[in-house]
Amino acid sequence: MPDNTDYRKYLETKFEGIHTLMNAHFHDTHDRLDKINGKIIQAEEDIEDINNDLTEYRMVKKYPKIAIGVITFFVIAAIIAFIKVNNKQIELINTTHDDLKIEIRNMDGVSKQSRGGYVKYRDVMGFTDSVKIR
Repeated sequence: MPDNTDYRKYLETKFEGIHTLMNAHFHDTHDRLDKINGKIIQAEEDIEDINNDLTEYRMVKKYPKIAIGVITFFVIAAIIAFIKVNNKQIELINTTHDDLKIEIRNMDGVSKQSRGGYVKYRDVMGFTDSVKIR
């Protein structure tokens, strides 16, 4: 029977249909595998990004004393900077206050210093006026 050409043509036509069907399934399977492979590559990249983002957290978790030390250092530095700026502002206010007191004292008519400040006597057109300056 294998020598029979009609039988051989018959079998080839049947196998040709199977080959066509298998090729179609192969290409579909190959396309699906490509899509799945692309999704896997994307998931691996996402996981890598997550690992990179968690590096700092892991460092803090692994070395908590160092992390607390760094945070404490920055908090103390911020407090010291605030105090220095605040002291400079207070100094500026006190200096301005003292300068104003000296200017007022040096004006004409300051005659007496009391416990509560200065008493200024001013003579305007023959009228005497007194102002207490602390």
